[in-house]
Amino acid sequence: MATDWALEERLREAKEMITGLLERMGVKASVECRYENGNLHLDVTGDEDGMIIGKKGRTLDAIETLMNRMVNRTGTEPIRVVLDVDRYRKRREENLTRTAHRLAKKAKGEQRIVTIGPLCPRDRRVIHLALAGDPGLRTESVGEGEMKKLRIIPLGKEPEGSRTIEQNPTRFER
Repeated sequence: MATDWALEERLREAKEMITGLLERMGVKASVECRYENGNLHLDVTGDEDGMIIGKKGRTLDAIETLMNRMVNRTGTEPIRVVLDVDRYRKRREENLTRTAHRLAKKAKGEQRIVTIGPLCPRDRRVIHLALAGDPGLRTESVGEGEMKKLRIIPLGKEPEGSRTIEQNPTRFER
């Protein structure tokens, strides 16, 4: 960021924007803002978390996209806005990582390709990163558009013609 003053002003504006948006949605919540690792983080806490998060985090993703557009609408240096509600994103990431390791073990043990999804880009990235260090398999996204499936492929297995195990993305561990 250019100056501390400019950063403080962007943080204040972002907090006002998200607070106003939540009020218009009829949600009473508190918002904490911070600048960390080059991103502007907005942490929301309230009684109606489910309304803000939405099914599989889709409403939260939409609000985050809107906030990114609103905060970066001026010609100033762009900043990425990360919106979270009651640590939902962190919990989701931990859950996806556990699920990825469980399915990787299954794929290697049965020597079958495991396909999960469709998943949003953020969730696919978490799984790709969680399994990136495993020398016994590789991952790939397949499909068109935003919501793609993800394949966990044991090394030595060819995607074409091999048996696959389909996993329901809504059945992740709790």
